[in-house]
Amino acid sequence: MRGVVRLEEPAPPNTRVVVQDDRLDRLLPDGLVDERYVVDADRGLKDVFVYVSGGHEDWVYRPRTDVRTLEFRRGRLLPRIFGVQPGETLACVNADADAGVEHRLRSTAVDLGDRLRYDRAKGIEALTCERHPFERAWAGVLEHPLWSVTAFGGMYELPKMPPGRYRITAWHEGCFPASADVDVPPEGNVTLDLSLRLRP
Repeated sequence: MRGVVRLEEPAPPNTRVVVQDDRLDRLLPDGLVDERYVVDADRGLKDVFVYVSGGHEDWVYRPRTDVRTLEFRRGRLLPRIFGVQPGETLACVNADADAGVEHRLRSTAVDLGDRLRYDRAKGIEALTCERHPFERAWAGVLEHPLWSVTAFGGMYELPKMPPGRYRITAWHEGCFPASADVDVPPEGNVTLDLSLRLRP
């Protein structure tokens, strides 16, 4: 299944960030802009979390033990949004350490020292830096791996799913979520485009 997620209205301008950390500020000679809304000419929106929110309830998923990497880099926490299953581990890397910039991740995940792990599905959770609250990311903590993040232009592609009826939800930090039901046939591709409305 694939498609495009677009904004229903023009995106607001992204705002400049007040850093208030001399060491981090030296890494940003041109300043820092919060890239919340990254859109193309057709209002295709980047960094939308698209996932299966219904129709999968009877499935059984094997535990995951993968390690995913989060990186603090020049005023950002990357990737900005991603999916993770219970049992997977998050390794946090400070790419600014050589410049003497300190970061500390705030999350409800289980703290394993230099890593984090979620022990159950929680939906979408904000991750932030305790020292620099503008450094934030979002984790879609799901029991299944049926998710995707839109690229530039709003394009997404979900993993292959068995035939059936599913509910697909698109979530973005600055918008109201949008959902739609779709039938997946035994053969062939399914296209589902979604549109999002800005939060006030």
